[in-house]
Amino acid sequence: MRSLILKRVNGQAEQLTNWSQINWQQVHKLIRNLQRRIFRTRKLGRFKQLRRLQKLLIKSYANLLISVRQITQSQAMAIRTRTGIKYGENQNSSHR
Repeated sequence: MRSLILKRVNGQAEQLTNWSQINWQQVHKLIRNLQRRIFRTRKLGRFKQLRRLQKLLIKSYANLLISVRQITQSQAMAIRTRTGIKYGENQNSSHR
């Protein structure tokens, strides 16, 4: 199933109901391409276009999705660390 979002950089086609609807490869590709455009524009000294691209990156829906994903993953990792849960630990262990 194709993702419902990211026909454009800023916005989506429909409301998301599940994280699995997001095509994460496409999201990362869009952000990476925008970052490359910003880098190239800065190198060429086109400062007006640079500011425009930076605003586009900040306001883009793809950037929002990646930000929320990183925050939720880091919070989940912090909770696991506080509670003593470690990755790769045997689930049948008596140390629950």
